Amino acid sequence: MAPGSVPRLPSGLAARLGRLQALFVRAFGPNGDLKVLSVLLAAILFFAIRPFAVGNTKTWDLPVRVASTNPYVTVVDFAPKTTSVTLRGPRNKIDSFDPTQLAMEIEEPFPDTEGRVFRPLGARTLHGAGALKFLSCQADKVRVELDYTGTWETTNLVAVPALSGRPVEGGTATVRLADGAVVVVKGSIRKLNAFRDTGLLLPTEPVDVEGKTASFDVPVAIKIPADSGITSVEPQAVLAHVDISIAVTNRTETAAPGLLKDVEPPPAAAPAAEEAEAVPDAAGE
Repeated sequence: MAPGSVPRLPSGLAARLGRLQALFVRAFGPNGDLKVLSVLLAAILFFAIRPFAVGNTKTWDLPVRVASTNPYVTVVDFAPKTTSVTLRGPRNKIDSFDPTQLAMEIEEPFPDTEGRVFRPLGARTLHGAGALKFLSCQADKVRVELDYTGTWETTNLVAVPALSGRPVEGGTATVRLADGAVVVVKGSIRKLNAFRDTGLLLPTEPVDVEGKTASFDVPVAIKIPADSGITSVEPQAVLAHVDISIAVTNRTETAAPGLLKDVEPPPAAAPAAEEAEAVPDAAGE
């Protein structure tokens, strides 16, 4: 081919392009071939630019939550407890996104069964993504261990709370719970039986007696051990009585307290505002 000459298409390809051009002209008018070419160029540009506009991605770690809405079936355990998810969106959305709202959540009425089941993790179980789009998840499924729900009504199963802090100097503190406290526990029947066999008591939150000078009653919350299989306790708190005993060994005789009104006179009332001028009578005098 001579320098400066324009290369020519093979005759077969040129004929095919000519037929396409004629087809576009018949379908879309005199400039139909240019219209189609414009659409093709716009599509190419769109898909070339789109990754830079909305193709930003970021990966976050998030919790996995599983709950049963079937009152007769309890979720004993599940795994994994956390996973990572990759989301895509515009850069400004990615940068301003709050990942604390993200979670993989499965909440369903599991059938009346026990044992192990698997549930998929993905876009349908992702909550809190907002305008961002789901791309991938590190874990594609969660293993759920189920058991039948049991109920256990027990008396005096709650442990006496521990005391934190110290009363005023020279003071001591003791705590007790009311006898006959009834607590209704629900959870995995297998786990409840195992917990019962151990003879353990339900732990309670400690009671703060720092700086106390007198005995008092206080409700203490019942804590559910994480691996006990217990899902709920009623009531959630029991009443504790804390007895504070003060032993004063160096009493100094002082005057008895008195009423403030007998010691200090009440403050004087503010003077009434003086009348600025007399009010004219009806006759204008």
